[in-house]
Amino acid sequence: MRNSAIPFLFLVLVLFGAGCGGKKEPIQLDFYCSETFLTVMSEEASLFESVYGIRLRLRPIFLVLDERPVAEQAASTETAESDPEPKRRALSSWRGRPSEHRLPKSGETKMNQEVSDLVLAIAENKRSGDLFLTDSERQLELLKSGTTASFEYSFALLSLELLTERGNPHGIKSVAELLKSGLKLGIANPAHDGMGEAAFRLAERYSRSLTGNQGEERIIVFERHDKLLAGLQEKKVDAVLVWKSLGIQAKSFADPVTLPDNEKTTLQMPLISLSTATNQLYGKRFADFLISPKGREILKLNGFEPTPL
Repeated sequence: MRNSAIPFLFLVLVLFGAGCGGKKEPIQLDFYCSETFLTVMSEEASLFESVYGIRLRLRPIFLVLDERPVAEQAASTETAESDPEPKRRALSSWRGRPSEHRLPKSGETKMNQEVSDLVLAIAENKRSGDLFLTDSERQLELLKSGTTASFEYSFALLSLELLTERGNPHGIKSVAELLKSGLKLGIANPAHDGMGEAAFRLAERYSRSLTGNQGEERIIVFERHDKLLAGLQEKKVDAVLVWKSLGIQAKSFADPVTLPDNEKTTLQMPLISLSTATNQLYGKRFADFLISPKGREILKLNGFEPTPL
């Protein structure tokens, strides 16, 4: 009788343990993401988690620079005496930067050193992570110079557009015309992201033909995308060059200008699955979700053009 109760007690303990174990934490993927894609990827990630139970931890590229590996932090502590100026923490230095400044001289548009260090560390497998998404061709080239990029997944196109204040009071039709007329153009910082890179390449064509320091006076660089739009709204500049996905946020106070064919810029930046990924299958599942009907709908609502299926 005593022995016959053992299987029953074992079953009770198993069921009790399963019931008291609590809800399991969802699988989590680390996702390095540029400013351009943060909003739309937050929406995509939220829906993706609700469907698949896989959480994407978005890590904005410009805010994770101080999250160095423990070994690296220890090494920097040991050499602190020989290096009297310790490396600045990215978040505080970012917030401390001015909201706008003049156009850098030609040839002075190197990638921000801290961003470069981060991307290179990922490329060289010195940082773990699962996914990487940027709008910067330079960041992508640096990442792929290492051995970290395992798979590329195309999902959307980025197109540059010119925004003027509502009603286009100056009748602006192109970037060339804008700069030659003495008006001011706002762009994102080309050292930080791809929107700034693309805008700088276009604006630099015409700034070279301006005399004296006119190029530096007419092209204003803004550190953050929200500051760039605020600059147009507050009439610090007469127009701004942005991705169409950002222009959707300025509908209430700005109008887009259709750029002439020789000024149009369109890029296709892929979602990168990293070799350090905890599970490549989960990254592919998210990539497939981005090109699903629901994923494409979210992209369109945020001003992105999904790639053709």
